[in-house]
Parts: sequence; structure tokens; C-alpha cells
Amino acid sequence: PYEHVDYPTQKRQLRFRAGQIVSQALWDAAFPAPTIDTVFPATGAAAGGTAVTITGSGFTTATTVTFGGTAATSIVVKNAMTLTCVTPAKTAGAYDVVATTAGGSATKTNGFTYS
Repeated sequence: PYEHVDYPTQKRQLRFRAGQIVSQALWDAAFPAPTIDTVFPATGAAAGGTAVTITGSGFTTATTVTFGGTAATSIVVKNAMTLTCVTPAKTAGAYDVVATTAGGSATKTNGFTYS
């Protein structure tokens, strides 16, 4: 009955009896929201292309990252606490960095500044 299940994208599967009610606490424990502690470096060129390391928790292979709403490229999740990515081009200014997983999103407000 669980064949060809492709949600969530990080391939975690929960097995429950048919009709079983799953509490929010159980779901949250299985798919925790990520956190962002640091973004390094925190500055880069407006042209983009800066290699950035983000530390925090809850990262999965399906984590996406945006800088001011624009997707980062070349995301590599090294482990649940560290990922690397490359910044997109943006106009000069400070932007929020957002990491998103099946468990939710984490925001580092003004986490990266383009110059």
C-alpha cells in the first residue's frame, strides 16, 4: 500500500494504520522545520555568483534556498546542519535568506547584503 509514495520529497515515509489520526505533534517531530543560524559570507556582489555556506538545523536533500525571493543555485546539503549554495543576481541592498523544507521555512532577516 505504500509503493510509489513520493511525498515528501526527502523520501521520509510514515506508516500508519488506515484511518489512524496523526497528531500535529507527531507530524512536526517527523518533519521538523529548519533553522538558520549563520550565512557566510553575509555580503557579495549584485551580479550574484557568491558561494555561501548556511548553518542551522533541519536541512534535507530537498531544501530550497532563496535570497530576497529569488532561488539560489547549486544547493548542496552537506548534512542536516550545513548547506552551500550560490547567490542569484539582485540589486544592491539587504535581503532575507529563506531555507524551506517539507517541515516549513526558516528566515534570516537581512541575512545577505548585495553591494
